[in-house]
Amino acid sequence: MPDLPTGNPAVVRYAAGWGYAASQWQIALGGAADVVCLKSRESGGGGVWRASVALDGRARDIVIKARPLDSLYRLAQSLVGLSQHARQWRGAERLVSEGFWAAGCVAILRASAGLVRHELLVLEVAPGETIFNLLARGTLDFARERDLALAVGAMLLELQECGLINRDSKPSNLMADWREGRWRITVLDTVAIGRAAASDAGFVRMLRDLSLEPIAYGCFPRRSVAMRVIKAATGGGWDARARRHCLWRACCAQIQAHPSSLIQEALRARRT
Repeated sequence: MPDLPTGNPAVVRYAAGWGYAASQWQIALGGAADVVCLKSRESGGGGVWRASVALDGRARDIVIKARPLDSLYRLAQSLVGLSQHARQWRGAERLVSEGFWAAGCVAILRASAGLVRHELLVLEVAPGETIFNLLARGTLDFARERDLALAVGAMLLELQECGLINRDSKPSNLMADWREGRWRITVLDTVAIGRAAASDAGFVRMLRDLSLEPIAYGCFPRRSVAMRVIKAATGGGWDARARRHCLWRACCAQIQAHPSSLIQEALRARRT
């Protein structure tokens, strides 16, 4: 398990209410409690951690994403604000400005783990549970599952209406929180948020990405659930019904043609 980079931190940027000095971050990261590694890269260091830190005497639950600056190219990207973390920050700002929920980016730091300098993105912990976990457990009742599918479909429609696309709409990247009788969907990783004109091709891509990850892990989404996602984005009526089936067929064709060996093995196992 890689170590959380904490050495000699420098503050690159911060959000309102998170204007802490580098020395404060060094103490906070060095004394972080309940540190859990959520994801680690096989080589090159870096990863994702969840931790509780004390800043100004306040306990804060945060998620830290670290990427090693192990090449001149990555270092240059970090210095000019074109790194993956900077793009995620801009993607989150773009979503929030349009009225969507996104994981709150609160600071970008540079810190060391051993001899390697890393760029750190600090995020607030988003409430709820990932849609992937909800699907994998299979414990949602019919009404909650239906409402979740409709909420996801409505979000995809609203993204397109705002001229946006999420090129990484997999279920593990979407956090669902049931509150006040409705689902609130939060986008966790916003690197892939971009500008795009509304189109059936863009919608099919987002629908395909929603399906690929569960299929790869043998958790095939039910057709009825997928059709509710599409229905929320297309509306009712006979014309919309024909379009829904056209979109679903296009999505299935893209899934079957996907080059991933995990997807193809899962599809073969499903057929047999």
